[in-house]
Amino acid sequence: GANTTVMQAVAAVASGAAKHVLIWRAFNERSGHRFGQPQDPGTTVGWNWYLPFGLDTPAKIYSLTFQRYMDRFGYTNEDFGHYTVVARDHAATIPAAWFYERPITIEDHQNSRWIVEPILRLLDCCQESDGGVAMILTTPERARDLPKPPVLVRAITDCQLIHGHVMFNYYQDDLARFEENYRA
Repeated sequence: GANTTVMQAVAAVASGAAKHVLIWRAFNERSGHRFGQPQDPGTTVGWNWYLPFGLDTPAKIYSLTFQRYMDRFGYTNEDFGHYTVVARDHAATIPAAWFYERPITIEDHQNSRWIVEPILRLLDCCQESDGGVAMILTTPERARDLPKPPVLVRAITDCQLIHGHVMFNYYQDDLARFEENYRA
């Protein structure tokens, strides 16, 4: 994930292996390839577990795990919808955000159309967009003379899938548990 990239860049600078590290990421998801469109058969091997079954979007893929979790612990889409409402409330306060000044209620959430019934509604899914981001990591001493004050990396953590592939993990005995969150 993104935090792994930052962690590796910090390590490179702290160890002296690099003076500066540029991290960048760009997406062309709205105007380019969008989830759910046919994919090149040359995609990573992990997709071979999902694409033959029509699981071609994160919403569909993660719904399998969420359905098991909901069944085991008695949660509903409305229960998860409260997170969506809070996240949208925060986005609605950011002037540059797509949803600026457009918070939602749990009723709005529950009235949005199903994407994967009974797991995910439209308002549970993220907005596909084009965009990019970049950051340069260096030491505080090198950043001292920059026009804006630097943001210091105080700590970073990482989590890897146990027996997983890319970002999907169906190798666990119980999909309702996310084993990576538990200590051995």
